Amino acid sequence: MEDSTHSLKSLEVVTATLASNKSLAEMAECALNAVRAETGADATELFVLDAPSQEMALAGHSGLFPEAFCQITRFPLGQGFPGLIAAYGQPVQTDRLSADKRYLRTLVKEKGFRYYLCLPLRSEPGIIGCLNLASRGQPISMEASQ
Repeated sequence: MEDSTHSLKSLEVVTATLASNKSLAEMAECALNAVRAETGADATELFVLDAPSQEMALAGHSGLFPEAFCQITRFPLGQGFPGLIAAYGQPVQTDRLSADKRYLRTLVKEKGFRYYLCLPLRSEPGIIGCLNLASRGQPISMEASQ
């Protein structure tokens, strides 16, 4: 019961923020904080598809080591985890981030992150972005995030 109450509180925070007059950046930060708190991830990110350039652009980060996650802030289609999401629309995950050649931000790997999950965000035209969760110790999987 306590877990479901915590989940509902997190959902309330996100819903109230989305209904507020806050900027997109403020809304993204609040949503990422709630997702991080709910999942136990050490860091969360939001990428959005920039249609004119066909790149995934970092729109928000919450958690540890923001400078490492800002090493690369734009990913062309098919490159890096966000670019793979944009190109193929399928979730990407790993439990061996340091050895995964698809993940391009070396500073994040150097900070000891091991688990990484990248989930597509969809709308009527298709993929509009992705939500990413990263952890140094606690496993993250698609089953745990649903």
